[in-house]
Amino acid sequence: MNETILHQTFYLRLLFKRLLIVLALFTVYRALFYVFNHGVFADSTLEIIAAFIYGIRFDISAIIYFNFLFIFLHLIPIPLRDDRFYRLMTKIVFHLSTVFIILVSVIDLEYFKYSKKRTTYDVFGMSSDWPQLLLQYLKDFWYLVLILIGLIIIIEVLYRKTERRPASVRINYLFQSALLIIFGAAFIIGARGGFQLKPIKMSDAALHVNPKNISLVLNTPFTIMRTYGRKGLAEVRYMSDDQAAMLVPIHKRKNSEATFRKMNVVIIIVESLSREFIGRLNRYPGYTPFLDSLSYHGLICTNAYANGTRSMEAVPAILASIPNLMDDSYIFSVYQSNAINSIGSILRDQGYNTSFFHGGTNGTMGFDSFIRLAGFEKYYGRTEYGNENDYDGYWGISDEEFLQYTAMKLNETSEPFCATIFTLSSHHPYSLPPKHANDFKGGTMPIQRTIMYTDYSLKKFFETASSLNWYDNTLFVITGDHTPAETEHPFYRSQVGMYALPIIFFHPGSDLTGTFESVVQQIDIMPSILDYLHYDNEYTAFGNSIFDTSKHRFVYNFLDGYQVFSDEYALSFSGETSTGVIKYESDSLSAINLIKSHPEVSNRLEKQMKGMIQVYNRALIHNEMK
Repeated sequence: MNETILHQTFYLRLLFKRLLIVLALFTVYRALFYVFNHGVFADSTLEIIAAFIYGIRFDISAIIYFNFLFIFLHLIPIPLRDDRFYRLMTKIVFHLSTVFIILVSVIDLEYFKYSKKRTTYDVFGMSSDWPQLLLQYLKDFWYLVLILIGLIIIIEVLYRKTERRPASVRINYLFQSALLIIFGAAFIIGARGGFQLKPIKMSDAALHVNPKNISLVLNTPFTIMRTYGRKGLAEVRYMSDDQAAMLVPIHKRKNSEATFRKMNVVIIIVESLSREFIGRLNRYPGYTPFLDSLSYHGLICTNAYANGTRSMEAVPAILASIPNLMDDSYIFSVYQSNAINSIGSILRDQGYNTSFFHGGTNGTMGFDSFIRLAGFEKYYGRTEYGNENDYDGYWGISDEEFLQYTAMKLNETSEPFCATIFTLSSHHPYSLPPKHANDFKGGTMPIQRTIMYTDYSLKKFFETASSLNWYDNTLFVITGDHTPAETEHPFYRSQVGMYALPIIFFHPGSDLTGTFESVVQQIDIMPSILDYLHYDNEYTAFGNSIFDTSKHRFVYNFLDGYQVFSDEYALSFSGETSTGVIKYESDSLSAINLIKSHPEVSNRLEKQMKGMIQVYNRALIHNEMK
C-alpha cells in the first residue's frame, strides 16, 4: 500500500522538490540583495533575520503565481506526464518563468540604488529609454551578467538532479484528482499569502519589520506582479470628506489686494541634486560653489524634501503639485490623462508663454507627453537642439551647451514666460564632456564630479542670463528631482535623509533672501510661486505656499508604504496601521522606533496621513484635480 501511495504521489513530490529549488533561489537572492544594498537597511541582526523569515511568505506567493502552469502540468492526472516530450515541455515552462525571475531580481541588485524601492511594473512604461539604458547598464554592471549566468547554471544542475523517470504504474484517477483539488486549493492559499480576507499586498511587508527593511522582505517578481495591470487606487474613507478636506485642502484661492505680478518664472530641476552636495547646508565645503553663492542672494529652504525617488515622480510634484503616493508614477498611471492644472497651464491662462527644456532624447521618461497634458505649450529636447556634436553618448545634450541654448531660446521668447529647465549630466553614468575631463576633481563618488560640472554649467547660464533684458524680472526656483543612488553620509541613507534636497527661490535684486527652516516639499513649489506672484484665482494643489505662515507643514512620501513627517518626527504608515515613529532630527539614522512611547505623535501624524490618502485617492479617482 505504501509503495502504491509513493507511486501515485510521485509527481506531487517531484513538484515540491522543484519548487523548493526556486524557494532556495529566492533566499540566496535575498542574501545577495542585502549584501549589495546593506547600507540602507536597519543593521540589527534580529531585524535582518526577521526580514528573511517574513520574506518567505512573499516568495511563496510569487513562486506560485509565476509557476502556475508548471504546477498544473505536474498535478493534472494524465498519462502524458510520463512522455518525454511532455517532460521537456514542462522543463521549458519552468526555465522560462525561472529565468525571468532571476533576470528581474539580478537587475534590481543595482537598480534598487537608483529607484530606492523594488522595481514595479511601471518601469516597462519607459520603453523608449530601454536601448541606451540596457547597454549602459550591462557595461557598468557586467558582474551582474556573471551572477545571472551562474544562477541559471545552478538552477539547471539542480533541476537535472530531479529528472528521474517514474515507475510505470497505472494512474489512480480518483486519488490523483483528489490530490489536484486539495493541493490546488493549498497553492491558491499560498498565492494569496494565507487565509486573510484579501490577498497579500506590498504594504503588508511593513506590518512585521522595521520600515527601513520593507524592501528586504519583498522580492522583485512579487512587486512587478502586484503592480501589473493595476487599474488604479482604491477609494478609502478614514473619516468624513469634510474632515479630510480640512486636514488637506487642495482647492486654493488667496484673496490678495496686491496686483498680480507678471514676472517671468524659470524653474530649474537639477538631476540628482541632493542636499548632501550643498556646502551651505552641511558642515563641509560641498560640490556646488556657484549654487552656494547664489543661495546667499535668495531664499534657501534648509529643510526641503522630494516627494519621490525618480525623475518621473518629481516632474508632476514640482510642476503640478501632485505627490507620488502610489506604486505607479503619475506619468505612467491610469490617471495620466486626468484634467490637471500646473504652473504652466495656470500662467499660460494669464498670458504667459510656457516651455519645458530637457536635453534628453525626446520621449524619455514620458516627459513630453506629460508636459502637453499639463498645459505647457512648447517642448525643447535633443531633437530641437539639433546638434549631435554635443550629445553625451548616453542621455542627451551636455548641460553646459544645452543651458546656453536655453538662455538664448528664452531671450527669443516674448515676456512674460514660464520655463522649466531639467538638467541631465549628473545622471548615471556620470560622464563629463571630453573638454572638461580633468576640470572637476569631485570626491569619493563619480557623481560628485558631474554635480560640480552641472554647477559650473549653471554658473555659465546665469552669467549669460544676467546680461539679458528679461533677467531682472524673473523669479528663479532651483531644486533637485531626487537624491542619487550613493551617498557618503549616513543621514542621507535614512528614511528621511534619502529625500533631502535643496530648494532655492531667487529674484535678482529683491528682498527675497534668507532661510526658510520649516519642512518644505516639492509640491509646495507651485503654490509658493503663485503666492509670490499674488495670483488670486482658484487652483488645485496638494502642497502649500511657504509664504503662508498659517499652515502646519508636513512632507509626504510613498515607498513600500506611506511616510509623513513634520519638523521633528516621521511616521511610517502601511495604509492600515502605523508601523514606526522616529525623531529624525536627533535620531539621524532612524534607529529608534518611538511608536509605543509617543502615542500622541503617532496619532497626530497618522490622522494627517490618512487625510492626505483619502483626499489624494478621491481626487485622482474622480478626476477632481482641476
